Amino acid sequence: MLQAITKILNNLRSVDGVQACVVVDRDGLLIAKEESTEMNNAEELASLFARAIHSFERSTKTGLKGENIQQLIIERQGDEKLIMSVSSLFILAVMARSNINLGLLRIEMKETIRLLTPLLES
Repeated sequence: MLQAITKILNNLRSVDGVQACVVVDRDGLLIAKEESTEMNNAEELASLFARAIHSFERSTKTGLKGENIQQLIIERQGDEKLIMSVSSLFILAVMARSNINLGLLRIEMKETIRLLTPLLES
């Protein structure tokens, strides 16, 4: 299963402008990473992404059902963006250069989540 997840992430990593991508559980534990990201860096990214989602969800609670975060984009000073797509089970997180085609990346991330969901539900 891990090999299949890594293959899917490697495919996403091939999108021009993507620097790293990881799959994180809702508690911030690294589930998988694409092959070119170092393990220490991937674990730090996993924690950072999960904290960002948790903090944002907590600060924007409206009490209305069905208003969960689907995607969060953070533009950092410098030359990178952090893009997180959130499912009920996991977070797909991507670090990308600032000039990335966000429309293309969003399409690719949706497809990646579609492929990952059956693997991570079991």
